[in-house]
Amino acid sequence: MEVEAIRRQASALLARGLDAEALAVLEAAADRVAREAPASAATLLVDAVQIGLGVGGPSRAVSIAQRAVDLMAGTSGSEHVATVVRLGDALSWAGRYGEATATWRSASVDPGDGDPRLLAERANALIRLGDPGAHDGAYRALVAARAADERQTVLDALNLVTVAEAHAGRLLEARRAAEEALAIVDGEGTMDELDCIGLLAWIVALLGDERRCRELVDLAGRRHDEMRVTAPGGLARGLLALSKGMAADAVTDFEAKLVETRFGPVAAMTAYRPFAADLVEAYARAGRPEDARRVLASTLPVAIGSGQPRLAAPMWRALGIVNDDEPAFERALTEHAAWGNRFEEARTRLAFGELLRRQRRRADARDQLALAATAFEHVGSRIWRDRAMAELRLAGERTPAPGSPHVPGPETLTRQEGEILELVRAGLSNRAIAERLVLSVKTVEGHLTTIYGKLGVSSRTQMLALLAGLDRG
Repeated sequence: MEVEAIRRQASALLARGLDAEALAVLEAAADRVAREAPASAATLLVDAVQIGLGVGGPSRAVSIAQRAVDLMAGTSGSEHVATVVRLGDALSWAGRYGEATATWRSASVDPGDGDPRLLAERANALIRLGDPGAHDGAYRALVAARAADERQTVLDALNLVTVAEAHAGRLLEARRAAEEALAIVDGEGTMDELDCIGLLAWIVALLGDERRCRELVDLAGRRHDEMRVTAPGGLARGLLALSKGMAADAVTDFEAKLVETRFGPVAAMTAYRPFAADLVEAYARAGRPEDARRVLASTLPVAIGSGQPRLAAPMWRALGIVNDDEPAFERALTEHAAWGNRFEEARTRLAFGELLRRQRRRADARDQLALAATAFEHVGSRIWRDRAMAELRLAGERTPAPGSPHVPGPETLTRQEGEILELVRAGLSNRAIAERLVLSVKTVEGHLTTIYGKLGVSSRTQMLALLAGLDRG
């Protein structure tokens, strides 16, 4: 049976949710052809690595990838590079990031030719390494794939471009590439389609586009039902919940993602779509500091030792959030200066500004929060911009920006009532406000009832309509 026929058979099994059977088909076929056609066997095993992670966990994935590399020993070309990159991936999933880095580095050497598959694999390695050349490498692969009119390689390259742009903080550009990738496979009911849905959902969650994110999550759910595949964990849902201040929900979703991917904290930090720092932040904001510190204990040393600002900056921010640690925030900003991701830097400045406001250093807080709001606006993330603006107003900002009008009423709002009002304006639920201000939900509800009376309204909707009218006036 031809290699491509075997791969199609495995894909069909995956589409029916028969992952273990697909893995068995690929490994059995690799066994049959290994002696006469080692490159073909290695190609089949490369396909099997990701499946092996889901079926047998990281150690199984490492075993499969190592065998593929052994089959390609002494060779060169895209097939060889693909096996090396996949071994690096598997080592990373197993939490062996030092070994993974060395493996990816060996695959990142410029191939010196225009083979689109080889360029894509090199770009993959560069992204994993956090190399500044990853962005250009992904686009080189895309241009070569388009010129060769290789549909699968175009799709792969678009996904690489999406990730490279997201890692650079260029979320609108990432969204454009992800939308194009999904358009290629839309409606196919394949694993490629599910992967593209997940990638786009990640981007729109970072952007805070709640409507589009929920559409994609629902679409993914329908596709999983059709394919009779267990729905994955909620990375996009978790990011969206975190952006809205719903920390407990974010924890639930991120923990589900860990179970689904079989990732430990280190793998969650070094993945294409990293979320270890988000998990730490969610734990801290949900009142679970010991869980947050447990994750930090295993991830922060790896992040620092990696020499990669894209890994270190979010983890230093997470440490700052957990411990109210000003030097940690300063260290994170130093790493951000070397990284250049404005979105992630803005998240650090927002968290730092929150700490400074709580310490009543309101002028210092406004400096950080204003920079955060401007950066969120620049990258197109409105939900995070609104959070920064709400914090700015809590820190005493009184510019005529949206959300800063004088609030009328028969009495002056207390400080805590003002805080609750601003968080409602930022879109937070009562539960999220309670978590943010360390209050009970009933206390928040009681304050809102008082606020309604002072403003002469009887509901949240009426209050927001009143404030929106003041913004326009």
